[in-house]
Amino acid sequence: MTLRWRRLFPHGRLAQISWSRKAPGEEFPLHDHDFPEVFWVAEGELEHAINGSTERLRRGELIFIRPADRHGFVGCGAGGGVLINLAVRTDLVDRLRRRHCPASRETWWDPSPRPARILLTAAELHALDQAARELAAPAEPDLLETERFLLNLFHLLRQREGAPRPQDEPGWLTAARQTLTDPAHLAEGVAHLTRRAGCSPEHLARTVRRVHGLTPTELVNRQRLDWAAGELMFTGRGIADVALAAGFESLSHFYHLFRRQHGVTPRQFRLRARALT
Repeated sequence: MTLRWRRLFPHGRLAQISWSRKAPGEEFPLHDHDFPEVFWVAEGELEHAINGSTERLRRGELIFIRPADRHGFVGCGAGGGVLINLAVRTDLVDRLRRRHCPASRETWWDPSPRPARILLTAAELHALDQAARELAAPAEPDLLETERFLLNLFHLLRQREGAPRPQDEPGWLTAARQTLTDPAHLAEGVAHLTRRAGCSPEHLARTVRRVHGLTPTELVNRQRLDWAAGELMFTGRGIADVALAAGFESLSHFYHLFRRQHGVTPRQFRLRARALT
């Protein structure tokens, strides 16, 4: 089965975002299409057949599907899974590549036999889900809304590449630090980091200082600010709400730290991100 854009959307639609729930054993049959799409698993698990092989996808996994890819889904696990899918007109994606990333081999331009597959953090997944709801709010997303979503997604992926793990960071600290991408843990801050690290506060402080050149509080605040930046970029939440959700009780303190880390105020950061479109 081949899905064709002109047949699905004969009136020139730019993009289509949709939610699909697959119960255990429920199938979406194998197909290909003449347009690119990107999807991610919002809940549960799915079995993904792709180009002659099968993989199990869990919550937070994001896949860029190229027009030539042949794939299908089956719900699996105890409750099946929910995926969010964005299909985009080919000429729009080609135009974005020419304007912003002509040499890129990532996302839809990965030449590998299997498409690019990325595991999102809990904070990234939350931000992407929020952005998807905003994109779906109008009856039909326009060019500005569609390009804004895609450029913010590309920017998120570029930021991930720019933050490698320090070579001398012990695995226990990496694992503990990565849990701070979940806003439920950010509010607890250093207490959560210490508990997940499984060591004394003194040993944690010495290790964080040696590896990152920061105190545990400074490390937690840096991760809080990274999460806040994603919320400002992808969602329409108020700045005070973002600050509180990130674990900052003082709005003025949040502004001070955000400007020191990102070079602009939260409002300027949001406006600059949206101006990319």
